[in-house]
Amino acid sequence: MPSPQASVFNKFKDSEGKFKQELSYDVEGLLQLYEASMLDTNNELILKEARDFARGHMDRMKGEEPHTAQIGRALETPFHHGMRRLEARLYIPVYAKSKACIAILLELAKLDFNHLQSIHQAEIQSFYLWSEEFGLMKHLPFYRDRVAESYFWILGVWFEPRYSTERLLISKLFNLMTVIDDIYDAYGTIEELQLFTNQIQRWDFQNVDGLPEYMQIFLNAFTSFMTEIEEELKKKGTLHHRHYIIELSKLPGCCMDKHRIQTNIRRISQCFTCDHWIPVAHFRLTMHYGKRFEQRYFRLVAICA
Repeated sequence: MPSPQASVFNKFKDSEGKFKQELSYDVEGLLQLYEASMLDTNNELILKEARDFARGHMDRMKGEEPHTAQIGRALETPFHHGMRRLEARLYIPVYAKSKACIAILLELAKLDFNHLQSIHQAEIQSFYLWSEEFGLMKHLPFYRDRVAESYFWILGVWFEPRYSTERLLISKLFNLMTVIDDIYDAYGTIEELQLFTNQIQRWDFQNVDGLPEYMQIFLNAFTSFMTEIEEELKKKGTLHHRHYIIELSKLPGCCMDKHRIQTNIRRISQCFTCDHWIPVAHFRLTMHYGKRFEQRYFRLVAICA
């Protein structure tokens, strides 16, 4: 049974229970109907019907100007499935051609986008220099250059200027997780991994001479990352979280399970953001479960909100 909110679409149906054919000539209306249908939840069949109706007629109009680009974009990636900042950029030229366009509002939108883009560019440059500073690219032969990818992930959640610190720290976290994954999956020997695991478990990053050079390079970057976290905790007045972060970063027993290491490091971000930074739960769950989780639980909210 459709929800009361979904039943509002009944007014677009005729006496036979089908969507009115005159709607098929209203391009703007079809676009809005199609985008609205993407917010359906379980058992809202009327929205599925609306989506099929709108998609069918939009497919027919794809080659017709002046809505070709807008229709093509909506069919490829609906607004609620995209990144808010990217969707804003793509909508600017559409709005510029709209009859309802307000010149001063358009100019402010362009200035806002360009200003924030310059902030993002400076951040990713800082992130890249950080990875070079510790020799991750130069000295780790297995290192995958995923600087831009790591940054782009978190940019989908926190694009506002005030979250600059959060973006950089989580980007570095993703980058370090990639290195750990490769150390355990592709590069380290059993003997080296035993030493490495024990070193993390003891939380001893001073006496690392017994470790291979590539592991020392990684731990140097990791300790720097942890220092950054501690400095931010001091600013927030929550330095007592340090103990929990360290405990969550250790491995129980002598287990060398790389997934347990990664799980514990992910919990650092959860502890670090709890009560003081905006929650990252929806982002972390989407990253873990993929598109299936996003569609099932977050259809009513833009995933980048």
